[in-house]
Order: sequence, then structure tokens, then C-alpha cells
Amino acid sequence: MDKIIVNYLKKNLDINNDQEQIVKFAVQLIENTITSIGAVILVSLLLGNLQETMIVLGSSVCMRLAAGGPHCSTSLRCTLAGALVFPVLGFIPKYIQLQSYSFILFPIVVSFLSIVKYAPAEAPGKPLTNPEYNKKMYRISIILVVLISVLSLSLFVNQKMFQ
Repeated sequence: MDKIIVNYLKKNLDINNDQEQIVKFAVQLIENTITSIGAVILVSLLLGNLQETMIVLGSSVCMRLAAGGPHCSTSLRCTLAGALVFPVLGFIPKYIQLQSYSFILFPIVVSFLSIVKYAPAEAPGKPLTNPEYNKKMYRISIILVVLISVLSLSLFVNQKMFQ
């Protein structure tokens, strides 16, 4: 599919070899993203936890954009890891009765400490060379952890009120 799109753009636009490589990379990135999200959706539909999985995936994507982190060595491994990890994490709120605040506070504390210690994280091919950018991403990561934590606690309190 990527060859069709790249050839179409090459034919209809006046692009040089360097631009063609950039377009090819972008098209492959979009294809891999669609495939990975599709695999997560498919597995979560089969397991019956689409809504919970999408919440976990959305939270993870938000954090990942700001905090960075490690990558799988191939796009296939990324797709398989995502298709397994996110639906499994989606089961936590669906099937485990949250009885105490400690159950919800533990992941919040772990997330916050991880961000404080590691964010933003370097990845191969994406070195962190700009200190101002790094500070900005660190602040955004902290803000996102706080926002996601407040949302999680609100949902937990709401769930407890209506039981």
C-alpha cells in the first residue's frame, strides 16, 4: 500500500529522492499506527473490553508523546505488544472491584515517580539535545500525570458513590 501512495505522490508532485524517502517513511509510519491501533481494537472487541482498553490506550499515548520512552525493535513487535498489553490492562477496571483508594493511588504514585525520574526518555534515533525542549516535555509529562490522576480518582469516587 505504501508503494502505491508514494508512487502516486511522486508522479503527481515534483519531489526529489530525499523528499520521496521522507514521504515513504511518513506513509509507513501512518500504516503502522493504523495497523497497531486496529490490532488493539480487534483484540479488545474479542475480549469485550473495548471502552476500557481505549481509555488505557489514550492515557498511554498522551504520556508517551510527552515523556518518550523505549521502542520495540520492529513494527510487528510493537503491534503485537500493543495488541496484548493494552487489552490486558483494560481488564483491570472492568473485572477488579476497586475497594480502596490504595488500589488507585499505587499506579498514580508509580506513574508520577517514573515521570520524575525518567522523563523525557531518549529513544534511538531521537536524542534529547535541547535542554529547553526537555524541560518543556518534563513539565507537560507532570501535568498529564496530574490530569490523568485527577480523572482516575474522579471516576473511582464516582463509582463508589453509585454502588
